[in-house]
Formats: sequence, C-alpha cells, structure tokens
Amino acid sequence: KLLYDTGKLMASLVSNAFGHVEITDEHSMIWGTNVDYAGFHQYGAPKGNLPARPFIGITPQMEAHIAQIGLWHGERNFPFGAAA
Repeated sequence: KLLYDTGKLMASLVSNAFGHVEITDEHSMIWGTNVDYAGFHQYGAPKGNLPARPFIGITPQMEAHIAQIGLWHGERNFPFGAAA
C-alpha cells in the first residue's frame, strides 16, 4: 500500500505510541506526530518531487463533533463557528 511500509507513522497517531504528540488545555488541543518524515507525507516535498498525501485531517463529521464538544463546555468562540 502506498504510504504504508512499517506502520510507524499511522501508529504514532494513537495515544501512548512512539512519536505521538498530544497537548491539551482548557481552550485548545494539539494532536499529531513527531515522526521525522510525517511532514513530507502531509505537505509534500517539491525538491524531491514528492506530492502531498495528507494522512491527518478533519472530516465534516469530526468537525461537527468537535463543535458539539465546544457547545457542551460552554465555549462561545469555537473555531468552526458552531457555537455562536
């Protein structure tokens, strides 16, 4: 499969896995990976003629769920505009 060799990159997105990054506070959340080649897959590399093949993203369903969580917590300035 394209972009899937060892599974290290995808596994790094799971909590407590090698390379997993998760930082949360009362107003934000950062989630991702620090696997060294992740950026090349996500954004591409023009010098190496490598096209972007994003593996991290938010679907419309995820966006709606995140917005709902913001509503549950009483957020008024949620980034997706659902909690106005």
